[in-house]
Amino acid sequence: MIRVVLDTNIFISALLKRNGICGLIIQAWHNQEFTLLYSTELILELKDVVQYIRLKPRLRRAEIGALIRQIWLQGSRVFENRNTTNSTDPKDDFLIAIAQNGEADYLISRDIQGILELPLQNIQVLTPESFLQILKKEQL
Repeated sequence: MIRVVLDTNIFISALLKRNGICGLIIQAWHNQEFTLLYSTELILELKDVVQYIRLKPRLRRAEIGALIRQIWLQGSRVFENRNTTNSTDPKDDFLIAIAQNGEADYLISRDIQGILELPLQNIQVLTPESFLQILKKEQL
């Protein structure tokens, strides 16, 4: 089964628009079409981001809690090495560490100016749209 790291922005987009592309990616994970890799730091960042003033009124607390519980219970936890410094934004290094230490096949993000520009050995860095196309091809 393919191993995938989702950037925090994918989870937020899925919470905001369940039927959007990121919501479909989360549905694919629930349908066990891929293994989700995560770390404690990803969970902590997700908890921080949902507190942003512009997002807080648009998100339901129960949905956030349910998503975090699902990540803990159904994801595959990776203990990342914080010495990873490959990105142009050091705040993204933990995602790269999860991908590298978890031997991910894909790292999915909407971060066009940062993560998507990274050449990572043996890990494809894709937009949600591109990843969804790969999932559709796998189903055929």
